[in-house]
Amino acid sequence: MLVIESTATGRWEKKKQATRDAMLAAAAELFRAKGFAATTVQEITDAADVSERTFFRYFESKEDLLLPDLVALFASVEHDLARRSPDEPPLGALREAVCASLTGRAGRSLVRSARDLDPASTPSPVRLVRVFIEWEERLTAVLTDRFVAAGADRDSGDVRLRAAVTARAAVTALRTGVRAFRSAPARERRSAAALTQYVSDAFAILEAGCPPPRRPGPAARGPQGAPRRRSR
Repeated sequence: MLVIESTATGRWEKKKQATRDAMLAAAAELFRAKGFAATTVQEITDAADVSERTFFRYFESKEDLLLPDLVALFASVEHDLARRSPDEPPLGALREAVCASLTGRAGRSLVRSARDLDPASTPSPVRLVRVFIEWEERLTAVLTDRFVAAGADRDSGDVRLRAAVTARAAVTALRTGVRAFRSAPARERRSAAALTQYVSDAFAILEAGCPPPRRPGPAARGPQGAPRRRSR
């Protein structure tokens, strides 16, 4: 009996995932063809061959269809950051965790979204703000654990402040790097490596203390003075 129930549950979970994937795929195609704002939930459900009632069992709103890649990316960054040595500088550890995650599946999918979707085709600001604020809080908790593992006092207000400032600064660097990637010439929006370089540059500027740009020289240089290596 247990084997039969386990098999039935496994099939049901696979069916649910297939339904979810079908709606995500249909939405991605419609968003590219018509833009986010012009696409309706009914068009998505028609393309995925499901009912609107089914749609709302899986997603709260149309905006949620653009968020799974971000959620997966966030989880990957948190996992990588928690595994890194607590002695590693916090911003540097976050930069490495973010850049490593951008080269994975979630990052590659985020590249396609950033490259193919119209810049105006984004989830509602309120929904996105909530998602990023929640992630900032989770990163703050991970950073606090790292500081404590390195010998800091968990109950110290300074520890909580440093963790919160670092987390929010890192999220801003990531968002700014993604926005710069989306605004770049088409030839620079080809790969996860290109997106990763923009994000890495944003972190480098932050880690350097946000200095003013260097004067133009014989060769274009990165934010820390190193030659810029932009993927083409």
